[in-house]
Amino acid sequence: MRTTIIIAALTLALGCGTEETQKPQEQAKAPSKPALPDSNIGQLKVDPTKHERFLWEFETGGNVSSSPAIGPDGTVYVGSNDNKLYAINGKSGVKLWEFETGGTVYSSPAIGPDGTVYVGSNDNKLYAINGKSGVKLWEFETGGTVYSSPAIGPDGTVYVGSNDNKLDAINGKSGVKLWEFETGAGA
Repeated sequence: MRTTIIIAALTLALGCGTEETQKPQEQAKAPSKPALPDSNIGQLKVDPTKHERFLWEFETGGNVSSSPAIGPDGTVYVGSNDNKLYAINGKSGVKLWEFETGGTVYSSPAIGPDGTVYVGSNDNKLYAINGKSGVKLWEFETGGTVYSSPAIGPDGTVYVGSNDNKLDAINGKSGVKLWEFETGAGA
């Protein structure tokens, strides 16, 4: 049921029911490249009775509480309760990569201007991940779980709150803490 949130967001973001949205469905039925070994997780599912509602459906290994973030190239990034962040092709619904954290991902991802994806996890960490490859660039350990979604400042500073009652400012390139602010309550 939570996966439906992703579908609804994509329907709004990519436009549904137009001739253009029917073309990716046709292409996804007969991919030009062989499928990746574990790509059976992300599948194009077309329900003729709901054709105008769904472009595709992607199944994760757990509930989805995270809101998706959509990159400039249409890639959809979303966290799941299966401890993973997924990158999904926004046109076909095929998984591009997955990144496993040490805990549930309630945090919604944020995308930096250079394509870096930042996401928090219940393992008390904020991760910076290359948006194209899914390779971890760095991780920053907080003193508590990270439920909040990171925010990115105009200078590339990443701001994130955690249940250690602090707001941390982190250099987006290096992962080095710039400063912290005591909030008095979990963020």
